[in-house]
Amino acid sequence: MKSDSIRPRLSVSMTSFDYLLEFIALVGLFCLYYFTFNFYTSSPDIITLPFDLEGNADRYGSKSELIWILVISSLLYTGISVLQKYPHVYNYPFEIREDNALHQYTLIVRLLRVLKVVIIWIFFNILYTVRSGTDLYYGILIAVYVGVFLTVMISYFILASKHA
Repeated sequence: MKSDSIRPRLSVSMTSFDYLLEFIALVGLFCLYYFTFNFYTSSPDIITLPFDLEGNADRYGSKSELIWILVISSLLYTGISVLQKYPHVYNYPFEIREDNALHQYTLIVRLLRVLKVVIIWIFFNILYTVRSGTDLYYGILIAVYVGVFLTVMISYFILASKHA
């Protein structure tokens, strides 16, 4: 396997689907900011924080803890966005050569975009549940997001192996 120092450094162009994924992630991030600031200003100092998988409130906390949702999700969004620009440094399950590099890079960058969408919307659902105070069943939501991500992962390995 070639090391990343001699892998081709190619620019991965975006398709309309890639723009859609970026848009969905960005909308999720804006929704996080909107709901956090809206909820933060209108909520009491102590709020119920349902963090177990069944959506049950298991503790109370300061409303300032909501800011951590923004911090963590923003860092993950930014980190993944930066990583997307350097596909030549990733570990791949297949050898990267001149003839397959663009295809492999495109697939892995798209996988990162899907991961970004899933992460942002999981954080949004956590925040929305805290805000609404409902016993939303987290297990179902997480199963849906994990299912989407696993489907994309399996698709990635199938498509990547065709151009290995």
